[in-house]
Amino acid sequence: MTTDAAARARTLLAGTAAAPHDELADIMRILASPDGADHLEAAQHTTGIPEATLRAMMIGYRHGGPAGAHATLAATPAATDVLERAREAVHASRAVGLGTITIDGSTLTDATAGVQIRPGPDGRWYPFTLWRANEWRPAPGACDDPADAFRAARRARAARPLRR
Repeated sequence: MTTDAAARARTLLAGTAAAPHDELADIMRILASPDGADHLEAAQHTTGIPEATLRAMMIGYRHGGPAGAHATLAATPAATDVLERAREAVHASRAVGLGTITIDGSTLTDATAGVQIRPGPDGRWYPFTLWRANEWRPAPGACDDPADAFRAARRARAARPLRR
């Protein structure tokens, strides 16, 4: 943890820190550490974020750092034209056009496939899979290309059976 803190301090001093860097990012870094679960109750009390959400954010942090944790908490607002272009890119990349991709807020969701992508605060797209009724969990594969992020979500969905 000391090595990580020193490395982050160097990037902050150099002005090259990846967005976002804030108190929540520091809390998530601690929670995502091997003994982080021991600090869940304190983190919940400090942030007011429910434990289930913090656990999902820990997964998001492990997949995408601070931006992955923030994308798990909420999609970064995106302009309508950005979301439409992302939807077109996803449609064009699909071999079979089954299912409908809906835009709700700043998320693109294929409810039939149980996958979703969200823009993050770092400009990348973050993949998610349906965990339980209306509960989305982060998946590995965040990237700049929404079609690639969608494919990462599909791969993760295939590896993680639907839980009810």
